[in-house]
Amino acid sequence: MTLFLEQKVDLDGPRNATVIVTGAAKQAEQRIKLVDLRKLAGSPKRVKISSIVWLIEEKMKLRLLWGPDEFLLPMESRNSVRFDHGLMSPEENKWNGVIEFDIVDVHKGNDYTDKYFFIQIELDKL
Repeated sequence: MTLFLEQKVDLDGPRNATVIVTGAAKQAEQRIKLVDLRKLAGSPKRVKISSIVWLIEEKMKLRLLWGPDEFLLPMESRNSVRFDHGLMSPEENKWNGVIEFDIVDVHKGNDYTDKYFFIQIELDKL
């Protein structure tokens, strides 16, 4: 198995949600669900990302995506972003309601150990 993943909805209120994902991987992985809006309270059709925190072990890169086709944000190392106006999800009829991520790079050279990551995403429901 190349991927360990634990997803937790830390807060799921009528207007906001916080989702935390922790995991480890040895190789690149495609299309991993981070948030499925249908599983949040009230099943919102759209969201606004208000902040993201990530901690990614050295020599690993992730890409955040609005579903399968729309790139959102590159992530590597450790960082946090708070958006003053938030990042709006695509229109309901142009999006499947799933925020995903790809693990695009895991190691360099002869380093084949597991690489760990932590992502916390805060959403405003619309």
